[in-house]
Amino acid sequence: DLLPSGFDYVSFSTSSGTYNNVTGVWTAGTITNGATETLTINVVVNETGDYLNIAEVTASDLPDPDSTPNNGDETEDDQDSVLITPTDLVADLSLTKEVVNG
Repeated sequence: DLLPSGFDYVSFSTSSGTYNNVTGVWTAGTITNGATETLTINVVVNETGDYLNIAEVTASDLPDPDSTPNNGDETEDDQDSVLITPTDLVADLSLTKEVVNG
């Protein structure tokens, strides 16, 4: 999951393995049958840039009968993408103060 130019990398967290923000490679390690692993990438959204994020399985120790890792074929189930539409954020902050004498 190499970030496009619309995002600046800040940090990551993962349920398993490591993520390299320079290469975009998440090395998840062994995933047991039926298990779910999660990668969360925290970013800053830039005012301009490419906002199409594409992720693809690039390597697997086991064969996949309906897709080939790292071939760039978006019709296969080992690749997915999402187009992010940035919006202006508005902070809605409030403060309550209380003085207790005594």
